[in-house]
Amino acid sequence: MSDTTHKSGNIGAGDDEYTPTGTDQVAENLAALDDDEAELRAASLRAGLEDYDLDEDDAALLNGLYDDEGDDGPSSLTRSWPSSAAPTSASPRW
Repeated sequence: MSDTTHKSGNIGAGDDEYTPTGTDQVAENLAALDDDEAELRAASLRAGLEDYDLDEDDAALLNGLYDDEGDDGPSSLTRSWPSSAAPTSASPRW
């Protein structure tokens, strides 16, 4: 990545400022992943979520289960999974 943090010169008063420089090319890097790499990345990201107390609605959004996507994102959740397959905090499906 080419983003940097620079000092503004005023020592002591929160003088670290984030100044983006260049481009990070996230979209291009993600598009270049093959299916196996993408699955490993997704599994790694999901594993990091186990530290959080996610409810059923959170899990549904993470699984892409929503009815409609408007300008502001998903407008309502779909609970289309059978009750035996519903995500729980003990066995997350995401």
